[in-house]
Amino acid sequence: MCNQKLKIFAWPNQQKLKNGLAPIYYRISIDSKRVVIATKHYVDTSHWNAKQERLKGSAPNSDKINAIIDRAVQSMKQHYLDMGAIGKKITSIELKNKFLGIEVIDTPKYKTICDAFDYHNIKMQEMVDIGRITRKTLLRYKSSKQKTIDYMKINFKVSDKPLPEIRLSFLTEFEHYLLTREKLHGNTAHKIIKILKKIMNLAVALDWIGSSPFNQFKCSYKNPERIVITQEELDILILKNFNLVRLEEVRDVFIFCCYTGFAYTDIYHFEQNAEMIGLDGNYWLSTMRQKTGTSEKVPLLPIALEIIRKYKKQSFLYAKQQIATCK
Repeated sequence: MCNQKLKIFAWPNQQKLKNGLAPIYYRISIDSKRVVIATKHYVDTSHWNAKQERLKGSAPNSDKINAIIDRAVQSMKQHYLDMGAIGKKITSIELKNKFLGIEVIDTPKYKTICDAFDYHNIKMQEMVDIGRITRKTLLRYKSSKQKTIDYMKINFKVSDKPLPEIRLSFLTEFEHYLLTREKLHGNTAHKIIKILKKIMNLAVALDWIGSSPFNQFKCSYKNPERIVITQEELDILILKNFNLVRLEEVRDVFIFCCYTGFAYTDIYHFEQNAEMIGLDGNYWLSTMRQKTGTSEKVPLLPIALEIIRKYKKQSFLYAKQQIATCK
């Protein structure tokens, strides 16, 4: 039994007078939280015994009205005892509804698709903070969440949906939205869809939903036609003289990427001590790949080494920052 304090008070409400008579009201108070219940029984307030909370015996129909009050108070107390017997904490509103026979169906609050995104992104932010994941990866998930919200606003006129309401059609229509409304390339659209599928699988793992309706959807990837630069074109670029220092720096970083095999994001995160002399006595470049998080060492070819020495005095980092500002 919950340790709660119940008080029931009956009185004629003189603010609701009708033809000189006042309706009887009940006030339920549980732990100082009050509700009132109006009745259709009217009495003359001059015949009311405020201390007894009953009509005086000399009043007309006093036996009938007092019996109605007694039954009502007893019924409320019994409902209170029944609900408390199962260890349920009771509110005054719940007791009022129980007395009036009002069935209140508790609608369970389901987790939503945005809840799943937020849970995942908070965990990913913690991984970013310790350097296990790049911020760029986190931004892709945040961007995917926003595109999902934009899609729901247009297709469903809501900014979020409970997970149990998500069906396979949600994803097929989302794909159509990304390709037609957002005008994304097929590969880009399917990268976003893969992220959404991962979020739904996370919701399954957290027991927020029984199974993912997206399991039947297969993402496809088409190898794009890439233009490969030839050695002759690369030599022309190396020998090209630029009037703008900024363009020269962009060219040098591009050439450096070509002769080391590193991506721009890897070069941007290079430290000054990335250059080292290997066991063979030659110069090597050692860094942590941003995409895979693995350490990698590559030999420095003469042209790449020449670019490092070119920027040794003003710091290669300066050139990288210049490029970043004009991307």
